[in-house]
Amino acid sequence: MLRSAKMLFAGLSLATLVFAAPVRAEDAPKAPEKPAKRDGANRPAPGKVLDDALASVNPNDDQKKKIDPIVAKLHDDIKAILADQTVKGPDRRTKVQDVMKTAKTDIESNLTADQKTAFDKYLDEHKPADRGGKKGDGAKKGGDNKPAN
Repeated sequence: MLRSAKMLFAGLSLATLVFAAPVRAEDAPKAPEKPAKRDGANRPAPGKVLDDALASVNPNDDQKKKIDPIVAKLHDDIKAILADQTVKGPDRRTKVQDVMKTAKTDIESNLTADQKTAFDKYLDEHKPADRGGKKGDGAKKGGDNKPAN
């Protein structure tokens, strides 16, 4: 009798392990998702806003012939800056901004006064959101940074 009780207990234990393992796997907490994107990670690619602004002013064929090489050079320069692993963070951002300013000036020199106004207005309206301060200075995006008294 003792032997059959042991066998019954062993069988029930084995069945519990076999059938309970999949249930436990389903109930286990899921792996954490990818970390949240950094501020500004869903910004348009550098140069995209400039391309869209240019398209919004509808340049004529003569203007396009002069502007297209400027835009092509801009994209090549940005790709080169982003591919350069020796330049990081703020230095990289500054280089991209400098290239963008130069391209903007060159493009505007080929636009009429009305087109230039519309171009600048589009760029102002589609300017990337402010980052809300530098790392470590206590500034928070959307906050007023007043002490909590």
